[in-house]
Amino acid sequence: MGACGSAKASPGARSPLDIESSAAVKPTRICSEMDMSQVPNTEKKTSGNTKRLSDSQFSIGFVCRKGRKPGARAMPNQDSWVVYREPQKISVYAVFDGHGETGHVVSDHVKQSLPQRLVSACRAQPWDMTSSMQACYRQVQKGLASKPTLGASKSGTTATVILHDHESERLICSHVGDSTAVLLKQAPESDRLVAEPLTRDHK
Repeated sequence: MGACGSAKASPGARSPLDIESSAAVKPTRICSEMDMSQVPNTEKKTSGNTKRLSDSQFSIGFVCRKGRKPGARAMPNQDSWVVYREPQKISVYAVFDGHGETGHVVSDHVKQSLPQRLVSACRAQPWDMTSSMQACYRQVQKGLASKPTLGASKSGTTATVILHDHESERLICSHVGDSTAVLLKQAPESDRLVAEPLTRDHK
C-alpha cells in the first residue's frame, strides 16, 4: 500500500529530502512509475526530483512496497501515488490502490488524471468545491469506461486525494474506496501524537 505525508520540521532540522531555499521555486511533481516487478517487498520506482520536495518548514516522506498475497497468482505492485506542490500555494497528496487483473494500469491512469483535475476545479469554483470535485470523479470514471484497453470493466482502483491550501490553511479531502487518510496531531499539553481519520472507508 502506498503512503505519503507532510510534516513540519523542527527548528534547524534537516530532512532526508532537504533542498536549498530559492526565491523562485517552480512547482514540483513526483510520483510512482508503472512497475511490473512481482518480487514481494520491492520498493516501487519513482519519477521526479525528490530533492525539491522539502523547504525550510516542511518535509515529505513516502513509501510504496509490493505486498505478499499467499496462494495468489503473482501480480505487480498495483498501488500508485503522486505528490504535487506549488510552494506557498497548494500541495496535493494522493494514493491509489488498484485491484483486479489490470488494477495497476487503472491506478496509474487515475494517478495521472484525477489530482490535477481536482486542483483546477477547486480554483475555478471555490464556492462549491463539493459539486466540482464530485464532477471530477465522474469525468475520470467516464474516461476509464471509454478506454477498454485499460480493463476497467473488471478492475479498478481506490482514490484518496488530499489538497493542502497553504494560503487559506485548509485541508480538502476527497476519496473513493478504502485507502484511509489520517491526520496526526499533537495531543494538548503532551508530546503524544493522536491520529484523526480524515476518511470513512467505503465498503
